[in-house]
Amino acid sequence: MKRVVMVTAALALLASGLAFQRSLASALSVTDLGKTTNVVPNYGLGNFHYIKTSLRNGLKPELLFIGEQLTDEIEAERWPVIKALDQFGTFSAVTPWPNMSHNPDRRTFPSFNLRHVVYRSRYVAFVNKDLFDIYGKPLQRLSAQESRLFDRYSSLDQPGSLRAGGGGLPSSCKCLPLVAVGGYAQTFPTDPVFAATFAVPAAGPQPTACLSAGTCGANGYRENVATFSDVQQTLLTGKPKGGLTADLLYQINAETNVIITLICHADHNQPKSVCGRAVIRRLMKHVK
Repeated sequence: MKRVVMVTAALALLASGLAFQRSLASALSVTDLGKTTNVVPNYGLGNFHYIKTSLRNGLKPELLFIGEQLTDEIEAERWPVIKALDQFGTFSAVTPWPNMSHNPDRRTFPSFNLRHVVYRSRYVAFVNKDLFDIYGKPLQRLSAQESRLFDRYSSLDQPGSLRAGGGGLPSSCKCLPLVAVGGYAQTFPTDPVFAATFAVPAAGPQPTACLSAGTCGANGYRENVATFSDVQQTLLTGKPKGGLTADLLYQINAETNVIITLICHADHNQPKSVCGRAVIRRLMKHVK
């Protein structure tokens, strides 16, 4: 009888543990991207430039993200932005973009659909503007201030000037995403390893069925095969999944810390639990 009771208790404990794990899995939000790390870019604030213009939304500093839907470099850049902002507030009405394709040899980097995003924070406001949808049609209009910012600073990382209008952007344009916060902006990720290296050699000969399914390219590479879950689990566990690289994990976390630093600079280092971290104080030495 005693043994039966012990076995029953053990089974009950196992069942409760499994139930707890299921509840944790179901409670995981698409914006849960793991704990912040202590890594930093190889140089200063990466590609963020001092622009003097410090955006504000009411009494709070504002982080402005100008992009377009389903362009690899832009979608990849949303990951450090979301992870940084998650330290200061909460998201709702965010859904994941799956890998999508407009041709059989290419699939996009998985990311976040922020079309209806709601962000609540005591410390910082978030404004997301996507100029074009997945079909290249105009989606969201910039305010007068946002247009001036885009026109002035969109050429930070390339020669020439570009404007947010006129029926689309040149295919050679490297002006997006524009991320501006705390008197700093960048128009190209700190390290393009985000999307540029997101391809791994495909194993063996590539049959026609493989190409038509969009899981590998005609150049012998499987492109963007990792799923949204792969990227999220890589950030949560610190262990690359689905063909992702350790470099990509490092760069997302490094840029997350830069964005956190710029928000802390703009909101008077609040909250202390976020802005008081040693790595943030270290990066703050590069901020004017």
